[in-house]
Amino acid sequence: CLAFTPTATPQVQEDIRAVLGLEDARLFHTGISRDNLFLSVHDALTDQDKIDRLADVLRRTGGPAIVYCALIKDLRYLESELQRRDFWPMVYHGDLSAHERRTQQAKFQERDDALMLATNAFGMGVDKADIRAIIHWQIPRTLEAYYQETGRAGRDGKPSTAWMVYGLQDVIKLRQMLEGSQGNDQFKRVERQKLDAMLGLCEVTSCRRQVLLRYFGDQLDAPCGNCDTCLNPPETWDGTVAVQKALSCVFRTGQRF
Repeated sequence: CLAFTPTATPQVQEDIRAVLGLEDARLFHTGISRDNLFLSVHDALTDQDKIDRLADVLRRTGGPAIVYCALIKDLRYLESELQRRDFWPMVYHGDLSAHERRTQQAKFQERDDALMLATNAFGMGVDKADIRAIIHWQIPRTLEAYYQETGRAGRDGKPSTAWMVYGLQDVIKLRQMLEGSQGNDQFKRVERQKLDAMLGLCEVTSCRRQVLLRYFGDQLDAPCGNCDTCLNPPETWDGTVAVQKALSCVFRTGQRF
């Protein structure tokens, strides 16, 4: 059985089948939508609001959960704040020894109430079907990473939550890191496009699942009814005049800003 990622093009699939000598194998195609996952994204929250909302999500979803953070210092901050709210999370990051990481992963596998605070190094190889919530404390770099990590929730088919909180400062930091990287111009251009797509999912006012599936070449004909923008549509306004004024400002300052 061959399993391809959603971004694997037909040509890539054919090339892999040829290398493995499986040109005549039967192919089965299915959609990539995880309909049991409730998708939710929030922005512009204070640190205290973020913690309170996170604690509320963990209480409502119940069961095992993973909270992904970009930095180890964020893990330590969350660990302290959640302990004050009667949560007792485990922590997984690259500064732990191999033995400590294996121990934490084994505990997470065994416990029915496991809560793991982790960098994105955690999750590969975790075979736990009853994870009820995947939390992103910052915006992921790409939709590929977001889809892969949220896909670790609800593998038993039961209702689960993919909850993310982000701020524009997170996006600025990621862009600065990208521009300061050793990658060539083509690499940076591709990564910028991926980050823009990730931000687009965060800021969309229509069905979030439709946007996510469209990015991966899949299609959902009607709004899913199981994401935050479907259940609580955000207020919108006509920004035409505001944009015209902003562009006028750019022109009048000689495009210096």
